[in-house]
Amino acid sequence: MSSQYICGRIAPYPFSPIQMGDSQGTSLVDRIESAVKTLSTASKNGLRAFHEAIINLDHVILSDLITPADAEVILAQYERDWGLESSQALYSTYETLLEKAFVEAILRSSGDELLGEGNLTQNYLNRYYNLVKNEVALAGITSDDKVLFIGSGPLPITAIEMVRQSGCEVDCIEKLPEMADISRAVIHHLGMTAKIRVYTTLGEKFPTDQYSVVLVGALAQPKQDIIDNIEGGSRSDVRLLTRTTEGLREFIYKSAAFETSEFSLSAEHHATRDQALSTLLWEKELVDVSALIPEHTGSPVKVKNDGESYVSNFDDPENHWLKYAFEAFQKLKDRIGPDNIKHFVSIASGPGIDAIGAIEILKPERVTITDLVPHAIESAKGNISRYKKWNVSTPPVEYKVG
Repeated sequence: MSSQYICGRIAPYPFSPIQMGDSQGTSLVDRIESAVKTLSTASKNGLRAFHEAIINLDHVILSDLITPADAEVILAQYERDWGLESSQALYSTYETLLEKAFVEAILRSSGDELLGEGNLTQNYLNRYYNLVKNEVALAGITSDDKVLFIGSGPLPITAIEMVRQSGCEVDCIEKLPEMADISRAVIHHLGMTAKIRVYTTLGEKFPTDQYSVVLVGALAQPKQDIIDNIEGGSRSDVRLLTRTTEGLREFIYKSAAFETSEFSLSAEHHATRDQALSTLLWEKELVDVSALIPEHTGSPVKVKNDGESYVSNFDDPENHWLKYAFEAFQKLKDRIGPDNIKHFVSIASGPGIDAIGAIEILKPERVTITDLVPHAIESAKGNISRYKKWNVSTPPVEYKVG
């Protein structure tokens, strides 16, 4: 069964204003509405005014004064009445302006003094310094790693900090040529071309098989296609990092939402205080069992090894019992001829690998899978769903616990 990550809102329910302690009883949603309107006006009055309005809104949405449940209520209320897209678009515009200002400054200097007191970029740079510090620790990134960062933007601050903090190599994906050229100029100016490269291409098309870590940026889209591409071509030991927003931080960036059939959530770091982005670590728990199936030539047959569904050691496929079972399937097919199997039933199927072999070799018109253990049935569903994803000519499958 595929995993689904949706950092979104719960169904709306009656909104009760959350007081911020002022004498006039102004609710938090009113304060956010006012701050967004001020931000919209300030965006037309130069970067300094824009920056001050951003800070004003940050003070409200990054305060962590309310519970996650209350945040969901406010998000539902605000989206229903005004929509979150307005604040997200304004933040995106601000970030682009700030990054361009930072690029101009860094190309005139070494970049080190930009962290000085009173500089517009100070909070922005510190935010990314801490974000990357958390991600390096979360994924255990070292100088031995090669990292792919999808959605790097005009200022590759994540790549720069990741190299500085861990010594790894980073390849950046930026689909807009103008933004990619700006990134290359910054990297060249900082003398980091040996460690950081920028590719102008699509994140959902770029091969991922040579990377030990893949980081998907918060604004990288189309998210599901990018995740599908990583699933289909990455290493079995890859560590996948995805950035997202939670709670009121959705006013800054849209939260990430995607499904995955190959990755399981391994660890997470949640944004607090002045941090805007949370990061999730995903790791594969799949075993390639293609070698068990006689004359298999299609996409690799990968099953989840979760330690609970009787997925035994496949390091020696020639001596695995399923290898002999599948050879018997092949002999049965040779005896009765192709396309003569109406219904294949697997009793105590476990993770469903026997059914996958039957689908590929016997080609039955329909399949039924049974097991006494509900978790095993769920594992079989996930494994067969993954197989169907890459092998479209599969029969209908029915699952039964019992």
